[in-house]
Amino acid sequence: MKIEKVLSETCFHGVGIRLGGLIQLIQRLASQLVCCYNDDVFMVLRVRLGCLIFLTCWLASGFHRVTCWDKAVISIEIRVGSDDEGGLTKALDSVFPNATRLLCTKHIKDNVSDHLKNKIGSNDKERNEVLDSIFGSTGLITAQDQDELNEKATHISACYPNFNTYFQSRLKERLYEYVLKPRNQLQHVDLWTNNNCESINHVFKTAINWKPQSLPELVKTLHDLVKLEFADLRRALYSQGNNLLFGYFKRHQLLYQCWLTKTPDQKIALFKN
Repeated sequence: MKIEKVLSETCFHGVGIRLGGLIQLIQRLASQLVCCYNDDVFMVLRVRLGCLIFLTCWLASGFHRVTCWDKAVISIEIRVGSDDEGGLTKALDSVFPNATRLLCTKHIKDNVSDHLKNKIGSNDKERNEVLDSIFGSTGLITAQDQDELNEKATHISACYPNFNTYFQSRLKERLYEYVLKPRNQLQHVDLWTNNNCESINHVFKTAINWKPQSLPELVKTLHDLVKLEFADLRRALYSQGNNLLFGYFKRHQLLYQCWLTKTPDQKIALFKN
């Protein structure tokens, strides 16, 4: 499953869109929205701030990628990962119906463990056995297709009848659709978790000192963090910072001494190209 959008630099220049202007526009609109609407209205519309930020970042990253290549045509395949929070997953399915969506296996495992312990009353031994039958090295998540999944699922249902209702109604299909299928399609060895998302979430909360902000203030804070991230990305050009160039992009690598000889305009050009 994928959604493709064809974007060109000419298109963006034609309508005069710049990232700075986009941020300013969002700030102006946000200040008006704060005055006119409350959180209940947004909940009714199923518009969540997290989804708004995600969409904004997606559009901004798409714009940046377009301007990095001279009038390039970019095909974007959207992959979205999250925990299993109901409001968020419904919003993502509504806004990005054709995206490849993944669920965090750590959150799923924690939810299963919590259900076994607090809803069913399983002891530690049985709980570990159930978790291993699903997430272990030969568990259900290692299935290569629907038939193998059904075979392993039948075994789990037979061995743990008290767990069967939750497993069949809540867990089995979600594991297949949002863990197994994406993993096999993308040929990932490891199971996906949103640990990195949790990490950047902590960065966001630290930036606002764990206190609510108005939407314009929040947009500015996010903008400042994105600028900091871009500065760190630039450092990868001369092998410093938290990122490394790989594959096709290694051809842009420079010696640090060479980077120091460049003018500000030359550095910007090197980063965009």
